[in-house]
Amino acid sequence: MSKEHPLKAAARRHWRNWQRSVAQRNARLQQYLDHVFRERQLLLRTDGRVHYVFLTPKLQKVSAGIVAGIALVAFVMGLRLAYQSYLVHRGEAQIAELQAENVEMATALASAAELRKTEERVANSVRELGENLMQDVQRVTKGLEQAGVRASDLLPRELAGLISDDITPAARRTNYAEYARDLERLEDTLAAWTAFRTVVQAIPLARPVDDGRLTSPYGYRKHPVTGRRSLHRGVDISGPQRTPIFAPAPGVVTFVGTKGSFGKFIEIDHGRGFKTRYGHLHKILVRRGQRIVYRQRVAQVGSTGRSTGPHVHYEILYRGRHLNPEELFAAGHNILRR
Repeated sequence: MSKEHPLKAAARRHWRNWQRSVAQRNARLQQYLDHVFRERQLLLRTDGRVHYVFLTPKLQKVSAGIVAGIALVAFVMGLRLAYQSYLVHRGEAQIAELQAENVEMATALASAAELRKTEERVANSVRELGENLMQDVQRVTKGLEQAGVRASDLLPRELAGLISDDITPAARRTNYAEYARDLERLEDTLAAWTAFRTVVQAIPLARPVDDGRLTSPYGYRKHPVTGRRSLHRGVDISGPQRTPIFAPAPGVVTFVGTKGSFGKFIEIDHGRGFKTRYGHLHKILVRRGQRIVYRQRVAQVGSTGRSTGPHVHYEILYRGRHLNPEELFAAGHNILRR
């Protein structure tokens, strides 16, 4: 007889031990069930009579099995209801998320529409500023050229460069880069506008007397005192005695005193080659060498010197040459009111 292999013998022993262990557990379980479901006798009294009811172990086991089955069914149904409730809550959460996403999408669409309106407003602002700037520059340039002044000698180079470019962009933009360029162009236009205003306010374009009436124009005329025909190198602006006279541009007072037939007289140097003169004054409010600002009171209307009534004789010189003040008034009239 051949000797059995050690591994096979060990497996056989393990199998036998496992069977013995299962048999022992089954025996102990059977003992426990026999103890729990042992035969019982119930005593029942009905109508004065005594009845005996015997509950066999088998009947008890069947009843316990039925109760356990019912409990198991109830447990399974509870799990099913809990799972359905979970599905319902999950569906409600997903619906709430979808609604929140819809709200975010609607908000994003509204923001996009508002951004588009903002872009259009920026483009319109740039267009309007550009048009106003070009109109004002053209008006002043025309007035200066009519008066014999080259505007290119006065206006800054960067302003001329902006005017030569297209500073009125399209009304609609398609991307952020173009929108950013519009904003940059708006800043450039505002800077040019500021530079232009600075130049304009440095040129004597304003009338020196508010609401004064021009009684004698620039050019040849019959002198009101001598009756002879002579060149009038300025304009006469009449007004009540002591009416304020304002500086039409910032500058430095270069002469204060009396000058022949002009009576009390002042001269102001505004730079860039411009000077203004005022005669027949009632009272002088500045001193020689004083630096004055735009619209500062410098004197009062009077009738000193050779005069027929209260007025101011007003002259404008550019690089030593007399200009017609009326042409400069026309150039600066609409701009200085803005």
